Amino acid sequence: MKYKAKIKQQNSTKASLLVILIIAIVVPLYYTLDTYFTKGESPSLGWLNSIFKTFVFTAIISTVLYTASIGTTKLLEKVLPWQKYGRKRFFTELVVVALVTILLSSAVGQIWYNYVEACENPTPIVFKVVIISLIVTTIVTAIYEAVYLLSQWNAALINTEKLKKENLQSQFDSLKNQVNPHFLFNSLNTLATIIPEDSDQAVQFVQKLSSVYRYLLQYKDNETVDLKTELDCIDAYFFLQQIRFGDNLHVHVNIPPSYYTKQIPPLTLQILVENAIKHNIISLQKPLTVEIYVDDAQMLVTRNNLQKKKSVESSTKIGLQNLMNRFEYIYGQGIDIFETETDFIVKVPLG
Repeated sequence: MKYKAKIKQQNSTKASLLVILIIAIVVPLYYTLDTYFTKGESPSLGWLNSIFKTFVFTAIISTVLYTASIGTTKLLEKVLPWQKYGRKRFFTELVVVALVTILLSSAVGQIWYNYVEACENPTPIVFKVVIISLIVTTIVTAIYEAVYLLSQWNAALINTEKLKKENLQSQFDSLKNQVNPHFLFNSLNTLATIIPEDSDQAVQFVQKLSSVYRYLLQYKDNETVDLKTELDCIDAYFFLQQIRFGDNLHVHVNIPPSYYTKQIPPLTLQILVENAIKHNIISLQKPLTVEIYVDDAQMLVTRNNLQKKKSVESSTKIGLQNLMNRFEYIYGQGIDIFETETDFIVKVPLG
């Protein structure tokens, strides 16, 4: 990453020097052609000396103005980024760059024509320098911003496509996770155990199992669902897991009804609960407690007591990083993950 940043900085420096060099050459060249064709003057030592001075002056003022203008645009990008303050940024940059150009070109012009050229009345020449500087600076700044915005747009497109792909992969992996042999085996094994003992509970188990599958198939292509729908699914999922683990698994869901219409990516809670069940010991001596609630910052919180397994079953590649990518893609905000000595906590934003 540092190497790439260094290369980028070197390329930026080369581009800056190239711009300054081009301006420093073009202005004296224009002066030469104007003198030769308009005034009909032939080259002389004094004439060449004048061209050299023009070259030096142009190089100095170009360096000063280019550095100041680009520095101004970079500062404004931090204070008023294009993505958030488009129109305000445009007019602010126009005014600030113009003021900076007028002040600096006037200062450099006055110093040069008073102390180097020793002009008796430098004001008209300095005025002309200011006008030319404004035109050139506006063009250079416009080109710089156009290139920057184009690169940002291209990077955003690439990132969007990448996140879309990850989102689709997450949905596909979620589907595979639900129909993997372990899940089916555990569910069917539990069902086979309770059928002889409690047929009513077996019927309820099948209904809850079908609810989980129905939710998956119905909403797997949705970006978000309302929180109430997600909670209904996780309620069915918890039922299946509590039949399997009995009193070794404790679940506490405390969500005010006012949050039911909030939006959340489908299967968020199931992924978090699966993560807790998969990575922690669940036994009579060490029961697992999972809590789901909304905190003071209106974040949806999933908390479980931490009692890590020494070995974990093979991953299905639906991890917290994948979930974080989905939230960043949909809301522009990731998830917060905390691990203490006693608890594992995940906070997700609600739409």
